[in-house]
Amino acid sequence: MRKRGAGGNSASGAAILIVIVAVIFLLYILMLPPEDRADLLGEDNRSNSEEITSSGFNKTLLKENIGRLDYLRSDYRERDLPSFRIYSQKEGTILKTLNSVYVKNAIGDKKYYNVTFDIAERLTSEVKLSFNVKRARGRLELYLNGVEIFNGELGKGSPSPIPLPSEALDSENTLVFKVSSPGFAFWSTNEYLLEDVMITGDVLDVSNSKSRQFFYLSDIEVLNLDEIRLKFYPDCDSRSVGPLIINLNGEEAFFGVADCGVYRTVTLDKNSIYEDKNELEFIATEGSYLIDRVSIRTELEELVYPVYYFDLDEDLFDGDDFDDSYNVTLRLRFVNHDDKRLEYLINGRRKQINTDEIEYTTLLNDYVLPEANSLELVPKSIVDISVLRVTLDEEE
Repeated sequence: MRKRGAGGNSASGAAILIVIVAVIFLLYILMLPPEDRADLLGEDNRSNSEEITSSGFNKTLLKENIGRLDYLRSDYRERDLPSFRIYSQKEGTILKTLNSVYVKNAIGDKKYYNVTFDIAERLTSEVKLSFNVKRARGRLELYLNGVEIFNGELGKGSPSPIPLPSEALDSENTLVFKVSSPGFAFWSTNEYLLEDVMITGDVLDVSNSKSRQFFYLSDIEVLNLDEIRLKFYPDCDSRSVGPLIINLNGEEAFFGVADCGVYRTVTLDKNSIYEDKNELEFIATEGSYLIDRVSIRTELEELVYPVYYFDLDEDLFDGDDFDDSYNVTLRLRFVNHDDKRLEYLINGRRKQINTDEIEYTTLLNDYVLPEANSLELVPKSIVDISVLRVTLDEEE
């Protein structure tokens, strides 16, 4: 009987100890701050964007990492370039020489001759082939880049030079010499032996015919470039000038005879434009040009800035009047102490910001609406913003 009683005392003592520990633990939990108590119990009775602080209720309605807001003073820019004169003289130039060319055509024995030569297409004109005929039988056939340009009989001596048509010429060319078949006279051989073979042409002397002009565009301009135009006034004599060539960063932008005494506008390829330095090269193919009143005009697309939205519960309003026990606060954090000029549009209402502080705070109470609200930032200078935040705060 004593043993059973001793066991009962031990069990009731243990129960009392458990109750005491539970009461102490409960008191400990009740004394914890709400956030720690929720963490301990695995609860989350508020959203990540709202909290109860020592100063009262606070909820983040909008948070954005903005970065840089670019600014353009106007939708176009015009840059003047200096005037300059270019002129050219064409000189007869030997493009290719051969001591001799021999071709023949007989049954079972044919011999052709291929000649390759290069030219600067825009700078070369009046290309001709000349030679002396030492042996001649049959018809001489000439093919330039696959196009027949001559087919006829020649006698011994020095025939007139044969023009190589400009429409058949490329920068890289192949000229093929052949002779016609003897036909039914299969026992005979047609052949030509040509000596002192020359391909000549009038080539532009570019020593004074070129001028390079440079202009510079910012990265903002290039990014928002809509159209770019070159404008110039060519002072020249239309009876003595040849085509004018204009290259932009190595790509041809214009080729043609400029109207002398008429202000000219050339639309340039915006895809050929670089950030920072760009090069314009003017080349006169014949005669003299004074290129005057030169300018580069860039037309820029309108910069579009993002619009941000946040919502406010209808319960915070009496009609359109916002509850004065709360504040809607706009906070901007910048990255430096430079002068910042920008506007913010809250539901279409435009407000100015001029500051050199690292942070800017203002109330939006008078401009907010029930449910959806819009906020847009429009820079008036280049502005770097690290964080934009809109909060709903309880009035202290």
